[in-house]
Amino acid sequence: MRSLGLGRLFLCALAVLIGLAAYRQRADPEKKRIESRYRSFLTALQSQDDEAIAAHLAPGPYADAEPRLMWIRDCAGPVDDDWKVSIAGDKATVIPNAMVHWLYRMIPIPGGDGIHLVKVEGDWYFTGGIFID
Repeated sequence: MRSLGLGRLFLCALAVLIGLAAYRQRADPEKKRIESRYRSFLTALQSQDDEAIAAHLAPGPYADAEPRLMWIRDCAGPVDDDWKVSIAGDKATVIPNAMVHWLYRMIPIPGGDGIHLVKVEGDWYFTGGIFID
C-alpha cells in the first residue's frame, strides 16, 4: 500500500517536471526573438538613429505616453549572464542587469530595472515604458 503512494507521488513529480520543461521550450523561441530585438534597439539607441529607434517602438495605442529613451540608452546593458526576460502573454519585460534582493536574508526575490515590450501582430515592440527597482 505504501509503495503505491510513493509511485503516485513520483509520477506526479515527473509530470510536473515534464510540463515545466515543455513550457520552457515553448518560451525559448520568444526569448530569442526579444533578445534579437533588444540588441537591435540598443544599436539604434547608441548610434542615435531616429528612424531605427522609431521602428522599434510600439505603434500608437500600445506605446507609453512619454518614452524614456534617454534612461534606456544610459542604463540598458549588454546581453550577458545578468540579462533576463519575463514574458506574460503579449507583454514582456527585459531586465538588462538583473539582481537579487534578500528578504530576511533568507528568501531571494528577483529584481532589477526593466524595459517594457508589447507584442503587436506577431512582432515585439518597445513601449518606451520602464520600471525602476
